[in-house]
Amino acid sequence: MDTSDECSTSKIISSNNDNDNLQFSLSAIIQAHSDDAKCVIETPTGTLISGGRDGFMKIWTNEGINWTNTSTVQQKDCLAINSIALGSAPDAGFESLIFLGRKNGSVAIYNASNTEEPVKVLQGHKSNVCALYFDDKTGFLMSGSWDHNAVVWPLELLLKEGPDRVPIGFLSGHKCSVWAVATVPSKLPKFLTGSADKSIKLWSKDYDVITEFFGHTDVVRSLIVISEVYFFSTSNDATIILWDIPNCTRLRNFLPQHDNFIYTMSLLHIPSKDDFLLSAGEGGCIDIWKLGADANLVHKFSMKVPVQSIWSISALRNGDFAIASSSGMVLIFTADPSRRAPDDIQEFFYSSQYEELAFKEKETQAAKDPTFDMSRFSTKNDNVAANDGFFHQVVTEQNGNAADFQDPITGSGRYVPGTSSVKPVAIDKKRPQNNFVPLGDFYSFGKEGVSQKLFACLLDMNLTLFQPLKMTDDEICSASQILKDNTEFEITECHVVTLEKALGWPLERAVPALDLFRIALLHPKLNEIFCSLKPVLGNPPKGQSTISRLLSLLTKDSPDPILILSCRSLANAASHNYGREMLLSATSAFSSFIPEQLYSPKQALQQISSATALANFASILLKNSEAKSNVTELGPREDILRSLILVLQKTNNYSNYSPIALFRILQTIIMLMWGQSTLIYLAIEQNLPSILKQIKDGVSDEDIKSLIRDAEGMIFAI
Repeated sequence: MDTSDECSTSKIISSNNDNDNLQFSLSAIIQAHSDDAKCVIETPTGTLISGGRDGFMKIWTNEGINWTNTSTVQQKDCLAINSIALGSAPDAGFESLIFLGRKNGSVAIYNASNTEEPVKVLQGHKSNVCALYFDDKTGFLMSGSWDHNAVVWPLELLLKEGPDRVPIGFLSGHKCSVWAVATVPSKLPKFLTGSADKSIKLWSKDYDVITEFFGHTDVVRSLIVISEVYFFSTSNDATIILWDIPNCTRLRNFLPQHDNFIYTMSLLHIPSKDDFLLSAGEGGCIDIWKLGADANLVHKFSMKVPVQSIWSISALRNGDFAIASSSGMVLIFTADPSRRAPDDIQEFFYSSQYEELAFKEKETQAAKDPTFDMSRFSTKNDNVAANDGFFHQVVTEQNGNAADFQDPITGSGRYVPGTSSVKPVAIDKKRPQNNFVPLGDFYSFGKEGVSQKLFACLLDMNLTLFQPLKMTDDEICSASQILKDNTEFEITECHVVTLEKALGWPLERAVPALDLFRIALLHPKLNEIFCSLKPVLGNPPKGQSTISRLLSLLTKDSPDPILILSCRSLANAASHNYGREMLLSATSAFSSFIPEQLYSPKQALQQISSATALANFASILLKNSEAKSNVTELGPREDILRSLILVLQKTNNYSNYSPIALFRILQTIIMLMWGQSTLIYLAIEQNLPSILKQIKDGVSDEDIKSLIRDAEGMIFAI
């Protein structure tokens, strides 16, 4: 329910009474993680636990303002940790438990007294677990995920009985990622979920939706329940909203003096003072609000921390608070002068961190604009929104990427909401995310405008052949069915035999046969039959023979049409899962053959076909390596990247390249390097920066230049 006409909105209110002398200062700097520190929480004993994108959970103890790492736990396959919660299950024999939400959709549960191995791993999500909440009164653990669902786990029963014997509560109904979860204290359990679809849902104990709350204009990122009556929510729209639960109404909006995304909130109690609400997010902004009667917020003051993103803020029992940041650091802040870091440490920290941020911004600006003067750094923002260049006019070979992309493919990149009125740049430069990269749908070459001409050519060529390669009348009919737009016909043995004959036609007559085959790969069942690496319907697998045949055609002796159609067949194989698995198994074999087809400066169709196959290969490899989170999966990406750059180094004039081919080549390079410093360094060693500059000098299309800026941003990021 939305009562936007009745609720009030407050720009931040400054207080002039008893707590005006409350000021927070830096207390401690913890170099916690090699990548983003995504979450931090305090245990009942006063230790800190942090989780990072680097796949490590770390436990920290302190003496005064000095914090020491006392335990480090690496996740299997270095799975990124994106959320954390604490709880207990005394009836199951666990007094203190640690819950970690991981990028593969699992929740790992550790006994706090022995963190060598998880006591249980919960499997209930299909994607990154970005939110966790434990209710110590009911014993429920809640999780929220990029798979659009939340799950309610009855923890003690799970630990005693096992997941197969305990009913799990699935909260399904959101249209986008669930970024925030919480419970409402009441006689009967109630659950809250906040989502990237901008809504908040209240669920009953039976896991049915009771009501919905609408008021945010962007992704809902955090929820804090104050009582059975009130809760706060915050969002990428840079607002905090107070809600009335019994009446399902929005009471008030609270607006800080900035318009940065707000990712996280925490309730803070300062002994002998008051209760406060902390909010933090993008741009290193932290706001401290006094929590008054009837859940009213009075803004006390704002802080600016020299980090790009604050992913998590956690109140500590002594009145301090900790943040987990994109710099990999966990920072502690205090209002107690006795725990304040020495002045020289504070001065060095702020000056060095701001200098680093400014230098990164300079490099990024220079990468976007070659005329930018590094000595006169300006904070003017570049417009990085996608423009309407030639690429969007290509109808028959257009990429299916959604312009309103919301969820990242792996959870390892920053979340950039597509429908926001704000247009933030991608913060993690090693993982650019926009309308162009990573690919959403795979490219394919369809049937438009070729069917009649192709069929006539196929008939003519068939007349010149003898058995066993000559197609019968029934097989010609099957070929005609494959070429028609309607793919809902039943696949028979005749269709399979037709295509097997087509693949065996001699090189000088193979053009129409190969064109038929690449169209057949668009059909899901034919794709399965000819690409599967396992038996299909009792028949031996044909995937390996398909690989061998296409490899045999990708030689210097093959005429251009054969090379073009071989690459198009590889591209179309990616239309379905069986084809993608086949391509993945043969990446090393194709890694040099396909890039070599680019070295045909005056053959645009050959360039486009090769570049398209490469883009699909890169997308498959990226999704596979991100899903497995294993550096051993980088080998095939490295092989293609080396071969591709080697071919590009032989080119003197990129203006001879097809713009569509250049666009897809750049997409390929970005996806091959995506998120991996090792591969970016490799590209630098292979002289990629010089190649990018040459391409930029030789083209005018803005879409291509946008991708060049993304690639240069990745290079400057390391």
